[in-house]
This record gives sequence, C-alpha cells and structure tokens, in this order.
Amino acid sequence: AGFEVDEAAEVTLEVNPGTASLDKLKRYRQLGINRLSIGVQSAKEEELALLGRIHTFEEAKQTVFWAREAGFTNLSLDLISALPGQSLEDYKENVEAILALKPEHISMLILDEADEMLDMGFQEDIDRVVALLPEERQTLLFSATMSPAIRKLVDSVAKEPQEIAIERPQLTV
Repeated sequence: AGFEVDEAAEVTLEVNPGTASLDKLKRYRQLGINRLSIGVQSAKEEELALLGRIHTFEEAKQTVFWAREAGFTNLSLDLISALPGQSLEDYKENVEAILALKPEHISMLILDEADEMLDMGFQEDIDRVVALLPEERQTLLFSATMSPAIRKLVDSVAKEPQEIAIERPQLTV
C-alpha cells in the first residue's frame, strides 16, 4: 500500500553527521526527500563531546558538502546554545561557522539553563550575536525550548515568527 505526496511538499529527514555518507544522501534524495535537518550542534569539539555527539565538526561540514553534491538545495543546521561554560565568544564563533556553511535555515536550540543566562543579562549578548547576521537572515525561524525566558528571546529575535517548533534537546552532563 502506498500514498501520494504532493510534488510541492517539503519532506524533511533528520541526519546525524556521524552516520551520514554521500551514498546514503543520494539515495534519500532519490526517494523524494528534499530537505535535510543536520544535527551539527556546535563547531567546537569540546562542546560536541559535552553533548555526547559521535561526530566532529569536520564530519558535519563534510555532511553539508555531500548533501549539496547529492542535490539538496534546502538544508537546516541545528545549533545548540547556552551550554554549560559556553561564552559569548564561543557562541559567536559557532554562529559564524554555521553561517559559513550557507544553510537555508538554522534551528537554534537553547538549553533550559538559558533562563538563568537571560536573567543575568545574556539577552544583550544574544542580541549582539543576532546583529552579526545579515539583515535578511535576522528573521530566521527559531526552534527553541518554550520556557518564559526563551519565549521572550524568540519574540525579540524573530519579530514575526511564522513557525515555532518545540524541541527539548537531551543533555546528560
């Protein structure tokens, strides 16, 4: 038994850079998947280790290049922020590294600890990082945990968000 999917439908697959290959990505594209969400999470090896990720940033970049080679023109890259011990400079470097990969979308996943950081004035730091984005990218759709402080952040960054996805990253420290 099968079903029909509208040709204009967005069909997304989550991809772990630690298990991706060019051959797999080509097969996904042939199956009709037209958007990939790649769990990059961080450009820093120590943050990836903290998160228990099985990939390196180099592997994440390779996955993005393979995705483009396989024919994907719509990529979303996941970036986690508000990690324990993460500085504004660390976060800025992560954002710049993700932007260098030229994704069509960035999902910024913010850990629950961000509430405390926002209460301590981290909101101004996040505003400065967002200001680094090209103007047309400052209205990116954000995926975030939906605590009151995070709702405030999403509302302030994405002035008129069209879509908010609720995701709770699992972190074991």
